[in-house]
Amino acid sequence: RLFPPAAPILMPTGGRSHIFGLVWKDLNANGTPDEGEEPLASIVILLRDPEGKQIDSFVTGDDGRYLFADLPPGTYQVVELDPDNAESITPNTMTVTTAADSAVEVNFADLY
Repeated sequence: RLFPPAAPILMPTGGRSHIFGLVWKDLNANGTPDEGEEPLASIVILLRDPEGKQIDSFVTGDDGRYLFADLPPGTYQVVELDPDNAESITPNTMTVTTAADSAVEVNFADLY
């Protein structure tokens, strides 16, 4: 099964930023979504400030995607809460810095 095409991410305006990404079952543990690997639904993604205080959360849909939209530019921690019996291929916490009028992609790969 191929991943469904992502809906286009509209670039933020007015000095704002977005953080978006995909969570998938990485069968070959290579950190890249490949044919035959499925998106993971119902995965909790947290958005935290640099000190670790939670700002927002998102649960992935059937397409495995998430979006934190209309954020002020700055530094954020994006955290994946692993599903039961999953092993992370990518780090569960990634720190990113967003700029005005930009979108940053952060993806998470898991293996069962």
